[in-house]
Amino acid sequence: MRKIFAVILFFVMIGLYGCGSHESKENAKDPVDQQSEEETGDGTNEGDKEVDEESNEEEEVNEEEISEEPLDLTPPYDGTIFLDPHIVTENDPSTFLELNFIGKEKRIMFDRRVDNWIEEEAFLFQASFSDGFTIEFQVNQEFETEDESWYQAMRFTHSIGQLSAVLKSEIHSVTIHKGYNPFGGGNNNILIHTEQADAYIQEGILEETLIHEGTHTSIDPFHFDQNDWLDAQTLDGRFISTYAQDFPDREDLAESFLLYVAAKYRADRISQQLLDTINEIMPNRLEYFENQDFDMRPYH
Repeated sequence: MRKIFAVILFFVMIGLYGCGSHESKENAKDPVDQQSEEETGDGTNEGDKEVDEESNEEEEVNEEEISEEPLDLTPPYDGTIFLDPHIVTENDPSTFLELNFIGKEKRIMFDRRVDNWIEEEAFLFQASFSDGFTIEFQVNQEFETEDESWYQAMRFTHSIGQLSAVLKSEIHSVTIHKGYNPFGGGNNNILIHTEQADAYIQEGILEETLIHEGTHTSIDPFHFDQNDWLDAQTLDGRFISTYAQDFPDREDLAESFLLYVAAKYRADRISQQLLDTINEIMPNRLEYFENQDFDMRPYH
């Protein structure tokens, strides 16, 4: 009887300790983990939190470094006359009416081949335009005959007639020489060298070039130093071309006005990319031109 009772007691004791040991393994925690939970309250090790905070600080520094990088103010183009030959084409309307020979007389003319003023006899022609302008064409006597000189003048009357009224407003004469030399504008004159003209015609940009030069002649003298124009330059903060950037007082108006014509009156002819770039780079210049109430016939 005693043996039976002892055996029963032995198994009862084993069962009680066995359940207690299994429960402790399920719920027991490592002393280090317990200490960490008690100190942080969320089961996160303080060392890990310090590392995370340092990482966040490094990311913030990197973001600041990125934000402080200087803006790229490089102009998107070298020169604007070369951007699109369709702003004005030979098929667009012209106000030119007729060209008449008026004689051969001496004129003081600028000649880029000698980079100076010359005084020589020239074949003279008077061109008439339907918007009320008359312009004298001075053709260097090196073209020898009246007929050849008339032909040279006629090569450019149509394109001069395509200039808007505001661009013709201060053009009193057009000078034509031989030579592969740059065009010019200013002094109430447009300067043309015929071999250079051949190259522009080949590229399809004679009309765009004359807009540039017409701006020099008829807009520059009255606007290049105006406060509103200077403010527009400052507000835009960039230049549309390196040519404008290198010579902001002399070239920015002419470089910009051609693209004002493109964006305002020929948006359907130029690429969307070019139109977007014009609007992005020079919005205040565009607004300046728009506010001047220029006579832009025959562009519209």
